Amino acid sequence: MSIRLFSILLVYFILFASLPQSGDLNQNSLPDSLEEGSFAQYKQEFSSGETYELRWEIVSLDGNSFEILLRSQGLVFNTTTKAFDITLGGGTLIVDRVSLEILNAYYPNSTEMSGYPVGERIAFWISDTVNETSLINSMYEKDRLPTLVGPLEFICLPSARMCWMTENVYSTGNWMNRYYDRDTGIILKIETHLRTDAVEISVLETLNSTNIASLIETAADPDSVLALYVLVIGLSIPILSVLAIHHRRRRLLRNVEFRTSEKINLASSRPDKQRFHLRI
Repeated sequence: MSIRLFSILLVYFILFASLPQSGDLNQNSLPDSLEEGSFAQYKQEFSSGETYELRWEIVSLDGNSFEILLRSQGLVFNTTTKAFDITLGGGTLIVDRVSLEILNAYYPNSTEMSGYPVGERIAFWISDTVNETSLINSMYEKDRLPTLVGPLEFICLPSARMCWMTENVYSTGNWMNRYYDRDTGIILKIETHLRTDAVEISVLETLNSTNIASLIETAADPDSVLALYVLVIGLSIPILSVLAIHHRRRRLLRNVEFRTSEKINLASSRPDKQRFHLRI
């Protein structure tokens, strides 16, 4: 291998081959990191003092759609008591695999829902290619521009996460802030505030358990990646120096061999004086 070719390959390795690879999440389809059995669970904390859990799980996949089982607690305003009642929510969602639109929805008792949220886009994740100019759309968001916030810490994740936050105001006193992981797009935290007839309640939902590998696997530390680059470059310098010296010596040896061979050829082709005189 020539030193020039080796140098090109080494530069390629330093600049490209050793770069950390990013995952692939499409804006409008099921992410590659999610599969049958993937789930995320959140602690639901109500300002009234009650604590429950919200959980979604992909329970089946087929060629065109997938099924999500959702377990949660919802809020219904009681006009008699003038208070919010915490009720059993959730159900089953049949979702189009490409558009992420909800095709069918069923209550926990298997009764089919009519109307909302059928036809809406699920809101459990967004694309990992989102930036400050991306418009986020889901069943809770309409053309919302995200804001980068963090780092935020979660008890079930190995490292703090930067998040894209969307602020959604529906009416006076009714709003929702949603926090999506910047690297995977998975929803990590939800803040909700409701107000009806001067009665208010808040809900905080925070990720506390998941088996999604792209979330729970420790991401490469930028400092360690930089250290790797420095190490590779540091090792390449003496290697290139040794190769350069070796290459130079080989060239010198070739020159010496060529000159020696040239002298031998000249000597052998020179007329023998003694023989020349005898011939005369």
